[in-house]
Amino acid sequence: MNNKPNRPLESTDLDYPAELVYQRIAELRMMQMRCFKQGINLPDAEQLELGTCLDRIVNNQWAKAILYNKSFFAHESNDVDWQHEICADLEDLRSNEQ
Repeated sequence: MNNKPNRPLESTDLDYPAELVYQRIAELRMMQMRCFKQGINLPDAEQLELGTCLDRIVNNQWAKAILYNKSFFAHESNDVDWQHEICADLEDLRSNEQ
């Protein structure tokens, strides 16, 4: 099943699965490399879309890193309730990647 949108990904497209975003990054990067070989720049629309896709991935990874650090502190302070909350937040974040 192909969930690929019929338009460029935009900053509001946070509900697309991460795998789709990774695929689009790969496509845009290949276009960028072909343009570079031809001595031209990637068109502005594609540059914007690439930045949007990268921002989505970076923001997701940053959010996970923060939660992993909080989880460590919860573990070190033996705060089981806090750790369960953090784990639930991580599960939510992971489910949004699917």
